[in-house]
Amino acid sequence: MYSQDELNEAEKQVGRFITWYVVAAVVFVALFALCCIFRWPYVLYPLLVVFPAGSVFLWDLYGRRMIHWRDFLRDMVHTSARERQGILGEIEAQPVDKRGLEYQRLHVLSGDKQEDDKVQGRIFYYELSRPALPARVGDRIAFATCDRFIKEITVLEEKA
Repeated sequence: MYSQDELNEAEKQVGRFITWYVVAAVVFVALFALCCIFRWPYVLYPLLVVFPAGSVFLWDLYGRRMIHWRDFLRDMVHTSARERQGILGEIEAQPVDKRGLEYQRLHVLSGDKQEDDKVQGRIFYYELSRPALPARVGDRIAFATCDRFIKEITVLEEKA
């Protein structure tokens, strides 16, 4: 479901963003030095307000998400997957924000009875930017996970 090509593209995007971010910082430092040398307070003061605010805004809006996406893809591509099976118990309608990315929370029942005769389940996360979830509530599914994030999911048996 996740490929090395996606990871390479994400790394290129992060590299381009950081390059432009550093270029903007160098321009700011050059303008700051010119304003200090030539004593241009009417340029210096707005510059001291606009650049840091814009920098924080851009980093929070774009940079952080790109880096989280790249790290997520790196985990999905390079770490080993744990194969699991279970019954899809519940799909939450509200998206969940984890590490700057949006996921759909799935409650998967293991189907094993414990001492108190309750079915045990676990929470897993399916990324919303992927194709629609192929399973419905009650279907028996097989899936591969990395931590609590689903790498791949297939329907073994549909609910009758």
